[in-house]
Amino acid sequence: MFNLFARNETRSLEDPTVSLSDPEAYNEFFSRLPTITGDSVTEEKALGVTSIWQAVNVIAGTIAALPFHLYKRTDDGAEKDTRNPLYYLIHDRPNDYQTSSAFLRWLVSRLLLKGRATALISRNKANRVLSIMPLDPSKLTIEQRLAGDQIKRTYVYELKSGSVTYDAANVIDIVTLPTSDAIGHYDPIHSNRDAIALMVACQQYAGKLFASGGVPPLMLTTPGAISPAASERASNDIAKAVRASARDKSNVLVVPTGHDLKAVGLDPSKSQLIELRKFMISETSRIFNVAPAILHDLTNGTYSNVEQQNLSFAQQTLHPIIEAIEQEFNAKLFGPRNATGYVEFSMSGLLRGDFAARMEGLQKAVNSALMTPNEARAYENLPPMDGGDRLYIQGATIPLEDAAAPKPEPTPPAPEPEPDPEPDTTTDQPEDAA
Repeated sequence: MFNLFARNETRSLEDPTVSLSDPEAYNEFFSRLPTITGDSVTEEKALGVTSIWQAVNVIAGTIAALPFHLYKRTDDGAEKDTRNPLYYLIHDRPNDYQTSSAFLRWLVSRLLLKGRATALISRNKANRVLSIMPLDPSKLTIEQRLAGDQIKRTYVYELKSGSVTYDAANVIDIVTLPTSDAIGHYDPIHSNRDAIALMVACQQYAGKLFASGGVPPLMLTTPGAISPAASERASNDIAKAVRASARDKSNVLVVPTGHDLKAVGLDPSKSQLIELRKFMISETSRIFNVAPAILHDLTNGTYSNVEQQNLSFAQQTLHPIIEAIEQEFNAKLFGPRNATGYVEFSMSGLLRGDFAARMEGLQKAVNSALMTPNEARAYENLPPMDGGDRLYIQGATIPLEDAAAPKPEPTPPAPEPEPDPEPDTTTDQPEDAA
C-alpha cells in the first residue's frame, strides 16, 4: 500500500523548474511572485515599512523583556526551581552566544515575519538539556510518515555541507497559522504581499516625489514638430531646472518660449498621500494584531481608549504568542509524562513601568491574603523582614451565609434585685426631754 503521510517532491505550476520541496527554492520562488504593483515583496522590503518595523520590534521586544522562569510543582503549590541547571538556560543563557532576551527576540521575530519559529534542543547521553540553539525555519523540511500505528515526524535541516535529521522531540516548533495538513504554515509576509507591496510602493513614491522637490512627472509640449535632438535638449533643460529649483528652494521655473509644461500622473493631494500613509498603519495593525496606539498613531487616541489599547496589547497580542511558546517549551523540554516542571513567563513584568498600579496591586494582594508581605517585597527586589511571612486578611470579612442570615436580637439582662432597707437605729424621744 502507500503512505498517506509521506511527502513527495512537488513543483510549481508557474515554473516547473522550481522544486517546492526545497526550502531555499520555495522561499526564493514566493519572493519573486508579482504583486498588484508589479514588484516582489521580501522580508527586507517589508521591514522597510516603518509601521511593520515598529510592530515586529514592539512585540518581540516586549516578550523578550518579560521574566522567563522555570518552576516545579510541590505539595504547597509551585516555586521557582533555581537549583535546576535548566533554570540558567531558560532564564539567562540558552546557548553560548545568545542571552535569553536575545534568543526570545529572535524567536518571536521569526514567528511574526516567517509564521514559524524553530529551535534545536541539544541533550547529552543522560538526556539532560545542554543548550537551545536557533534553527532557521526556511532551511527546514518536515517529513512525516506512518510507523505502525503511530505518526513519526522528523526535521531535515539543510546545511552547506549536507543535511542533518532531527527527531521531533528535540525541535521546538511554533507556528502562527498552520495549513490544513498541520505540517505547513502560512507566511504573513507572503500571504499579505499585495497589501505590503502597496505600502512599499507608497513609500517609494513619496521618496521620489520629495527627491524631485515635490514636483510630479511633467510633460513638455510644443505647438509644432521638433527634432528628436531638440526634444532631448528641452527635456534635459527642464530636468536641470527642476533640480536647481529644488536645490535653491525656488518655486519659479522658466519654460522655453513656445513650450507648455503640464503635470503627468497623480497629484499628491488628489492621490491622498497622507491618508494613504495613515492607512498603512491600519493595515499593519490588522496583519500583526497590534492596536494603532502601539504603533504611535494617536490620531484618534484619547486617555481612556489608549489605556484600553495597552490592555488589549497584553491580552490579545502578547498572550496568544506567549501561550504558544510556553506550551511548546513544556512539551519538548519535559516530555509527555512530566508532572513536576514547567516554564512560564511572568506577565506582571508588564506593570513595572506603572508604579502606582504596581503598588495598588501588591497592597490588594497582601490585604486579601494572596501574598505575604515578604513575597510582595521580593517582587520589588527588597530583602525580607521579620514577621513578613504570615498571611493577613481584613477582619471585617465574614462568610456570605452569615451576612444573609438575620441577626438575633440580644436578650436584655435580668434586672438586679433591690437591696433590703437598713434598719433605723435611732429612737424617737419626746421634745420636752431636752
